[in-house]
Amino acid sequence: TTEIYTLSLHDALPIYVEPHRFARELRFIGKHLLPGSSLMDVGCCVGAFVHAAEQQGYQAEGIDISNAAVQYGAARGLKLRVENMLATEYPEPLDAICLWSTLEHVSDPLAFLRKAFKVINPGGWLFVSVPNFSGLSQKLLGKKFNLVAVEHLNYFTPKVLTAVVSSVGFEVRGLSSFGFNPVCLLRDFVRGDTQLALTEQMDRATLTLSLVSSPLRYVQRFTENILDAAGHSADVLLVAAQKPAS
Repeated sequence: TTEIYTLSLHDALPIYVEPHRFARELRFIGKHLLPGSSLMDVGCCVGAFVHAAEQQGYQAEGIDISNAAVQYGAARGLKLRVENMLATEYPEPLDAICLWSTLEHVSDPLAFLRKAFKVINPGGWLFVSVPNFSGLSQKLLGKKFNLVAVEHLNYFTPKVLTAVVSSVGFEVRGLSSFGFNPVCLLRDFVRGDTQLALTEQMDRATLTLSLVSSPLRYVQRFTENILDAAGHSADVLLVAAQKPAS
């Protein structure tokens, strides 16, 4: 129910809005998108990335089909709307669209990419993140990998992700990967249960965030950089793609 879902959001809010949560994504888009640019986060949940992007000077807004999540974030002053991107017309083009952890959940990812291409300004940017189906964790754990889940309808490798993004007209300008937590990897190996309850998701997120906000973040970042250099083999893929200027 909405009441239960809102309670869950309340319990998880410290994880959703933790300042380090979107640090990698912001560094990634900062290589391509100037502050002051208009940006829409599709599948924004409670708007944590919208808030983080605003803090970096972007004109950020978010849409999501979850009424409870949008209400929760909008009540805190964020520019969020309950909206289905595929069913909405956008008369004003945007400088950028972000699809963070979205394409793996939708039945027709190409439809979302085509709509993004239509909505973005010529010369504008698309940013995408998805679980990495050819990453080291996936190779070691197979179906035990926690990013293999019943709600994930699509899986992407670097080659597949860049191919589908390019197929709708975007020009891929950046490809990267991030994320590797050996403690979570060991837990997944022992448990083999990828359908995680909210409390387990919060525990994992808390552990990851404690690493990236402690001196151990340098070790983790070094490991992630090695994995990224070795064929983009960390847990999450990032793509930056540009709509041709003409």
